[in-house]
Amino acid sequence: MRGFLVALILFSVPLARAADYSKDPVLMVHGYFLPDFATWASIEGKLIDDGWPAEFLFGQTFDSVVGCNPNHGEAIAASVQMIREVTGRDKVDLLAHSMGGLDCRYYIKYLCGYKYVKDVVMLAGANQGSV
Repeated sequence: MRGFLVALILFSVPLARAADYSKDPVLMVHGYFLPDFATWASIEGKLIDDGWPAEFLFGQTFDSVVGCNPNHGEAIAASVQMIREVTGRDKVDLLAHSMGGLDCRYYIKYLCGYKYVKDVVMLAGANQGSV
């Protein structure tokens, strides 16, 4: 009976997938007034469980968490360039929350980021503006 219980426990625990290096590197861009760790702590673990290599996951930091889109866009451009150099990949995926979505849109549209971004996922982005 004890062997059955041990087997039941072992087989009911989800196992993380092996790192899949065919996946794109991800830059996670936080929103207004939020530090990186507050936004992405749980999602980063889920991405790793789904096969993303931990070394392909990056968090964006800004000089000011309440800065403006042009400054944040330039910081994103620098991060994307660094990620491309470190990983050897041509393009990255952007995962953005709230104002981070607007920062990413600025980077893509005004700083030619479309050349280096494959996919963008925005969570609660103010794409139609805000009152």
